[in-house]
Amino acid sequence: MRTRTRPPVGERARAGPLPTAAPPDFALTEFGASAGLRRVRRRDRLRRSTIGLLLASALLAPLSLPVAAQAQPEAETDLEQVLAESADSALEHEALARYYRARAAHARRKAEAHRWMSTHYGGSLRPALAAEQRQHCAQLASIYDGQGKIFDQLAQGHEEAAAAE
Repeated sequence: MRTRTRPPVGERARAGPLPTAAPPDFALTEFGASAGLRRVRRRDRLRRSTIGLLLASALLAPLSLPVAAQAQPEAETDLEQVLAESADSALEHEALARYYRARAAHARRKAEAHRWMSTHYGGSLRPALAAEQRQHCAQLASIYDGQGKIFDQLAQGHEEAAAAE
């Protein structure tokens, strides 16, 4: 391919853009230059979409970490058990009491959210499905209320242990 030398400064505006070299995989085929250009453009679109998907997955990956952390409640319960069994001082018992009070408050918030959902199901759902969902939310609300009571009892026990020491 012949390349054109740059025209003098005054003639650049009239000459238009300089031709660029063809991509290395561009070749004149029996179908002409347009088939090669279509292949190059398709490859470039594929690269851009691949890069876009990679960027999107990189941005969304941190959002999946909290879900993965919640998937293992046994580890948290084991740690709670070790801390509760090894609490010796009043400060440790007070810290555990604060922790259990916070867990109780969280359980009560979840119960309240499920109570709210149980009263707001309906709309476009089939009546039978809406009734099932309302019952499901009411059951979860009672379960979370029970958890809140248990956490309050645990907190009270550690507060009493802290006061005894």
